[in-house]
Amino acid sequence: MKSKAKISGEIGQLLIVGFDGTEMSARLRSMLTRLQPGGVILFARNITSGEQTHRLLKECQACVSTRLFACVDMEGGRVDRFRDVIGAAPSAADVFAAGNRALYRKHGQTIGDCCRAMGFNTDFAPVVDLAFAA
Repeated sequence: MKSKAKISGEIGQLLIVGFDGTEMSARLRSMLTRLQPGGVILFARNITSGEQTHRLLKECQACVSTRLFACVDMEGGRVDRFRDVIGAAPSAADVFAAGNRALYRKHGQTIGDCCRAMGFNTDFAPVVDLAFAA
């Protein structure tokens, strides 16, 4: 028979949790330690600088026994979690409108590099975005 703590940890692994704040708090530390989630997701409300973000993700990881999915939804355009830290990134539609195929890869590579530099290992940006004319 599995222990209650083991079952809770297994259920926690199914969750990616978001939270308020830009720093590790006692409440956040307790929640992460108890829940043992599979990941955390940060939004603009959690990000003030590259160093702060990297530190926060590292502190979150220290509370969890397995490797976390350190997540962000960073696409550029309206969905730009890094705008206040590194400046605005264009949307995929704007890159497409430029008509230069080389820019498509560069756009994704730049966003990926920024995510990695801040400590993220998962970006929930779309891999296929279709625009249909009405």
